[in-house]
Amino acid sequence: MLFNVSLKKYQIINHLILTIYHDIFIYLFLENNIYKRVEVKELRIRKSFLVSIKATLIIISLFTLMLMNVGATVPPVADAGGPYIGYEGSNIVFDASGSYHPEGDAIFYNWDIDEDGEFEFRDYEDDPTFTFMWDDDYYGDITVSVTDFQYWVNDTTTVTVFNVPPTITSIEGLPIDPIPIDEEIEINSDFTDPGILDNHDAIFNWGDGTISFGTIVESDGSGSASDTHIYSEAGVYTFKLTIVDKDDGEDIEIYQYIVVYEQSDQSSGFITGGGWIDSPEGAYKPDENLTGKANFGFVSKYKKGQSKPSGNTEFQYHMANLNFHSEDYQWLIIAGPKAIFKGNGTINGSGDYGFIIFAIDEELTESTDIDMFRIKIWDKDDNDEIIYDNNVEEEGTELGSGQIVIHKK
Repeated sequence: MLFNVSLKKYQIINHLILTIYHDIFIYLFLENNIYKRVEVKELRIRKSFLVSIKATLIIISLFTLMLMNVGATVPPVADAGGPYIGYEGSNIVFDASGSYHPEGDAIFYNWDIDEDGEFEFRDYEDDPTFTFMWDDDYYGDITVSVTDFQYWVNDTTTVTVFNVPPTITSIEGLPIDPIPIDEEIEINSDFTDPGILDNHDAIFNWGDGTISFGTIVESDGSGSASDTHIYSEAGVYTFKLTIVDKDDGEDIEIYQYIVVYEQSDQSSGFITGGGWIDSPEGAYKPDENLTGKANFGFVSKYKKGQSKPSGNTEFQYHMANLNFHSEDYQWLIIAGPKAIFKGNGTINGSGDYGFIIFAIDEELTESTDIDMFRIKIWDKDDNDEIIYDNNVEEEGTELGSGQIVIHKK
């Protein structure tokens, strides 16, 4: 004899098999952890054991009452943790391990991280943590749902995802040697941004009063920027490239210097100088606290038929036991009251060091009434690590005594 009987809905956690007299059994099944009807799948009665339908219903009713009294009598306590702070393009781990059940029952977790009231990013799990990454800056609520499958309890906190600025990864096309006026240069730069939804602008500041927006080619937050420029006047220019994202995050690269000359500059004169300066704090990079007198002397000029200038340079800073010497010049540019020349030399008789000198002859300009001197020295054998630079101001340091003279032909 077979009866199919349906009971009312119950919340249960596991499969349950109840055997009665080894002949009557009830199979209770929960699918996908949701409300399901409890069905008596089979109720078989042997001929030797007669049970009326009325008695069967009594057994089922008693069993129903037993089920209704099984399970937790209080809900779990939900704790979403937080508030959470992170950065676009990086994982943020949410942790609801502060949640618990007062009766010690097992609890399960799910998360709503986009404020839509849906818990669609995963199924309920016994892991209280959840990891997510935003592709752009963001602020909003996140909610954890905690359940013992009899009660569902939520707790809400906030998450703040900050913008990350782009990073300039390379710049190509910057002229190392002086270039003549009216020669076009093209600068190309690559950049990356972990905020893959960001778009960017490239601002090229050429140092001669010209600022332009370059051409951007990008995808998923990374790309390239390019632009061209022609200098119309001789001079020494500081170039600055800025890559900025839509959230005003930016990266800046500065290049010193682009040296521009007229075709006649290389034979337009020569420069001599000698004297001393008060070396300012921060100039000597191995010990930036050092200050004191530093002596210098130099001659730089082009001789007829030569492609490189000749002469020699001495710079002595006794406080740092630094004695720089050079007789190897690469180029010399004279533009009005300013002169700049570059070369290689040694410190205390050894090593391979690059240097560049900027000098101003106050007799040739109304902007200052004191000669100015700047020297920058770097270690070519140590990734161009700067050893000395008295760049307190871009023009250099005033002479304590001595003279700089630009000799015009």
